[in-house]
Amino acid sequence: MKQRIISAIPLILGLLYIIFYSPFIVFYIAFLAIACISIWEYSKLIYNQNPDLEPRRNWKWLYMLVISVATLFPFLPVLSVWLSLGTDKFTQMNSFYISNSQTIMFYATFIWLFSLVIYRRTETLMYIMHPRLVALFAALVNGAFFAGIFAVRYFNGALQQFDINNSPILMLYIFCIVACADSGAYFFGRAFGKNKLSPKISPNKTVEGLLGGLFTAIICALIFVNFTPLNDYMVNSKRMVAFYIFTIVTILLSVHGDLTESFLKRRASVKDSSNIIPGHGGVLDRIDSLQPSFMFIAYYWLFLTLSNFFTF
Repeated sequence: MKQRIISAIPLILGLLYIIFYSPFIVFYIAFLAIACISIWEYSKLIYNQNPDLEPRRNWKWLYMLVISVATLFPFLPVLSVWLSLGTDKFTQMNSFYISNSQTIMFYATFIWLFSLVIYRRTETLMYIMHPRLVALFAALVNGAFFAGIFAVRYFNGALQQFDINNSPILMLYIFCIVACADSGAYFFGRAFGKNKLSPKISPNKTVEGLLGGLFTAIICALIFVNFTPLNDYMVNSKRMVAFYIFTIVTILLSVHGDLTESFLKRRASVKDSSNIIPGHGGVLDRIDSLQPSFMFIAYYWLFLTLSNFFTF
């Protein structure tokens, strides 16, 4: 625990700097590095201990190519939009960025729905889940996550376009509610946990912990909405109700993201995705809860709700 806390301090400080103060190119390079590390870590999770399901050497390279292309694809349009700022090509590149981000998040929604299968007959799924399905999951989820990162940070919902000066408050909000949900689940689970949430995947998670994490995250959301510029998104009471509903769904998705990553690690018979972060494991161990959260907020809140898709 001590090592975990010590290593978490520079991570948090670095994250705050990148979100609030870093120029676009620093933000871009930082998450590009995270994306590359996540590709490497997924390479260890698409295989398992069943020799009958081990892909041939050529297929291994193909799976990693698919994951790499999907993961790195969002970085190309967002860089093109940034380079086209102030030029006649900005509108065209902005439209390309938005449409491609929406497309990958749309398909990622279905892979997340498919991932709900892990809650049924988990022991059997550990061995029959083919590497190509894991590779497809990794590709869509990673692509949607990094597209969501850039959308939440630099997409101005009111203008419906890329904005280099866009407020980072929504991005910080997602990090905070996910962190509060995780911390709340840990402490409430230790204090009151009795009913296992998914014993075959993560024996330490409990229903009481989930409810405690949900309660903690909602308190965090109320504080954010009332005491930060986040309330600029609440143009009316309907929009506020929708935002809180989105927050609750985001918290539940963050828990599911954590469990899904735990399933992949158990399937591959590894404890952590890597040991690159002392006391925390790997990059995927830190972003597993954030992956569906950013995708959900970016797609359903930024792209659809703020563009009056739901007529709010």
